[in-house]
Amino acid sequence: MAVSHPSRGLVALTAATLLLGEPWAIAAPGDLDPTFGGDGIVLTDIGNGTGTIDVLHAIAVQPDGMIVAVGDSQNNFAVARYVTDGDLDPTFGGDGTVVTPIGVSDDEAFGVAIQSDDKVVVVGRSIQNNLGYDFAVARYETDGDLDPTFGGGDGLVTTALHLGDDYAIDVAVQPDGGIVAAGFTGGDTNTKFAIVRYESDGDLDPTFSGDGIKSTNFNKLGDFAKAVTLQDDGGIVAAGSARVPGKGDDIAVARYTSSGELDPTFSQDGKIKTSLGPDWDYANDAAILPNGKILVAGCAHCFGAQGGSFMLARYRTGGSLDPRFSGDGVQTTGYGSGDDIVYGIGLLPDGSIAAGGCSACFSNFDVFAVARYLKNGTLDSAFSSNGKTTTDLGPGVTGDPGQALIVQSDGAIVVGGCAACYSDASDFGLAMYLP
Repeated sequence: MAVSHPSRGLVALTAATLLLGEPWAIAAPGDLDPTFGGDGIVLTDIGNGTGTIDVLHAIAVQPDGMIVAVGDSQNNFAVARYVTDGDLDPTFGGDGTVVTPIGVSDDEAFGVAIQSDDKVVVVGRSIQNNLGYDFAVARYETDGDLDPTFGGGDGLVTTALHLGDDYAIDVAVQPDGGIVAAGFTGGDTNTKFAIVRYESDGDLDPTFSGDGIKSTNFNKLGDFAKAVTLQDDGGIVAAGSARVPGKGDDIAVARYTSSGELDPTFSQDGKIKTSLGPDWDYANDAAILPNGKILVAGCAHCFGAQGGSFMLARYRTGGSLDPRFSGDGVQTTGYGSGDDIVYGIGLLPDGSIAAGGCSACFSNFDVFAVARYLKNGTLDSAFSSNGKTTTDLGPGVTGDPGQALIVQSDGAIVVGGCAACYSDASDFGLAMYLP
């Protein structure tokens, strides 16, 4: 049985004084929400025991406001569902969590989407027969049971795209129930974007690229799709990175037609790379704006001497950067020393943008990091006084990297990630910020 417990870390002063009822405590946008977990933070020990490693990679929100978080627990798919106050939902899996072994070892969930019927689709990687990682997809019913109408009766589908490793990193569900998974396939020297479309029962969709599978090269060195999102016309946008000789990575974006072909109306050949400097630039998430423009987010100048920054880039529908966004189409935001990386973005009801990830990433001192931007790309000073904030989930020095973000219907921002992530007893971590 999983155990959900409040934060072990320090509580923000505003949240603490709200709970105490002091007259000078005024809630402000960007403060932790004390109605969520008591102090704005919820940690969940999926494995329910010392020495279990639980890592959250993605979150989604249901229409009723419940939050679904996915990742891995002891090398198995792990799914947790929370009610709106942060408590685990006992109607899901009996205690709010489900752990699912997929293959022979090392199963890890990276992406999640909610269907219109509230079934939960989870994608990731799994080793089958010790021949490398395959795309792995699991679908759960609303009570947490695997869906017997998916994958031939057991709720699971694995797909081998290449003799090497295949990772599914993100997933989106079409209005007709088709499931689009994005990630990468191939060996170390020629990894490609990989898009796989499944029919609603888990079969590969032969109307997509002939066999349900589409792979795309940018530089034939190492191309990694980290995000997928759907246009209203059925087009598919994938974003990630493309390896560049002697540099690192560039931001990479590809757009496909509904039949799985690269869209020639986007940057002439359906794909575009964007370099922001000599270091590593890449995207981890993407969204389609109401006007059809494409927003991607990740890291600029990562792994360089000065450290990386939050990166947002907005593209016109034809594929060029939009100069109406931050002057040149790109906005970068630094928090301090080390690499600051966006892993998730969301649109607020007024059109402003929330971005979440980690600051001082890949170190024992990384923390949840959140920023809110106006439509034009400038930081929103109404959020946490300067547009950005950080949250330490615990008092130790074992690291709390934010990995995902969603926006609730009221504009509240939820960031998910890993608590005490570089220890032998990490937990799922969630933080909710007032709208």
